[in-house]
Amino acid sequence: DQGQRSSDKRFVSLHQAFMAPDLPAAQAAVLAGSDGVHAMTDLSDGLYVDLPRMLSASAVYATVALESMPVSDALSAYVAEVGGDASEWALMGGEDYALLLSCDAAAFEGIQDALRARGLPKLHVLGQVTASADGADLAKEPVPRVCYRRAGQVWQPDAGSPKPFMHFPSVDSSAE
Repeated sequence: DQGQRSSDKRFVSLHQAFMAPDLPAAQAAVLAGSDGVHAMTDLSDGLYVDLPRMLSASAVYATVALESMPVSDALSAYVAEVGGDASEWALMGGEDYALLLSCDAAAFEGIQDALRARGLPKLHVLGQVTASADGADLAKEPVPRVCYRRAGQVWQPDAGSPKPFMHFPSVDSSAE
């Protein structure tokens, strides 16, 4: 039962993060003022929904390695109990309010240093932004903006994958 799990001491941090997210305002301010940052958004609807939005706005594509998804110990424990894959849950989940950005590879370490100097959370490299579609089904219209890979192989959600989170699913079809 979901209610029992949310009160389980092992999963309190997940419940708290959902009910009262820690908004990354200080981190956003540092990133917005950093040279080499091209685009940035919050992940309120999750990476699976928000990344294609950001890429579409810039007319670019991306490849994401699922094994690079940051997954908390609490989420790993929860998914081990309920079943599934923790990286897929992290990909499809929403209400994270983490930041997603693209930046020059040459600027990355300097940005990390600026965050570290202020005691702010570090960035995680999830993949690479590209000018053309990688591994996409080019017969599909429109061509998908993101190619997800697991162990180097193209990955697509299937019937066993968590459903993507969307605040307003009846008016938002960007992840379809």
